[in-house]
Amino acid sequence: MKPRHSLRSLAGVLPLLALLLAAPNTRSQGTAHGPMEPAPGARERLAQAAGDARVAPWRRDRALRMARAGSTTTPASSEADGRGPQPAHAASAAYGSQVDPNMWVTNGTVNAIATSGNTIYIGGSFTRVGPNTGSFVGINAGSGVPVANWPRVVGAVLCSAPDGAGGSYIGGAFTSVAGVARGNMAHIRADMTLDAWDPAADFPVRTLAVSGTTVYAGGEFARIGGQSRNYVAALDASTGLATPWNPAADGFVYSLVVSGTSVYAGGVFTRIGGQSRSSIAALDASTGLATPWNPSAAEDIYGV
Repeated sequence: MKPRHSLRSLAGVLPLLALLLAAPNTRSQGTAHGPMEPAPGARERLAQAAGDARVAPWRRDRALRMARAGSTTTPASSEADGRGPQPAHAASAAYGSQVDPNMWVTNGTVNAIATSGNTIYIGGSFTRVGPNTGSFVGINAGSGVPVANWPRVVGAVLCSAPDGAGGSYIGGAFTSVAGVARGNMAHIRADMTLDAWDPAADFPVRTLAVSGTTVYAGGEFARIGGQSRNYVAALDASTGLATPWNPAADGFVYSLVVSGTSVYAGGVFTRIGGQSRSSIAALDASTGLATPWNPSAAEDIYGV
């Protein structure tokens, strides 16, 4: 008798890769929510919007602001698909799944799944199936093969910067590294082990720059390194704690470059370092105050 096949067509487009990388935020949450604290479920909606490169930056910005205000809808997804506002649970339903991290993943969309005995058949628009490496991995420059035993990152890595000793600082919208909880920032040593360094940013980190013993971070966070910092901060490279440097931007910071005694910042802000600045500014690396340099960009800046 031929084995019976059970074919289930998935409703909508379901990228298997996104499903396998999705994971719940295991860090403890308080029940009280202050003005800058995300409401229940907001962090999951945030990670989904921030990690999706298909979402226009201005849609992400709006989604993030609504998440901080405790909105129960996800405008980035509802506007994109034309269905209007959707309940919060619709955007984060996949986060309740228990995913085997050892399952291989595809490089495209999976539209259907069928099982027969110990075999799983998948069909879709992918062209390759391979090991689940996580979203940050080293590749051998000669062979092109992923480096073995690289710590798996659960979530999206959006930026990285070398630590000067063979390792890397990484930032993004992720929840764990090497099986250890990490809030959107981490330090991976040269031997591919996870450092105890843990600034625990409450929202995604979009850009990093390292200068000496200081790690500069920019993004969409309101708290990092144990202190309140609006969208840009300087962190101690050893402890992960925020330094007194605090330009206090009034909008998201998406790019940072250190040159000499200045830290150049780009983003969607209108005020930073105590001065009015349109999307771009030079900040004193010691004081955090804006320098007289003021190109006054006509558009928002998302990279360098």
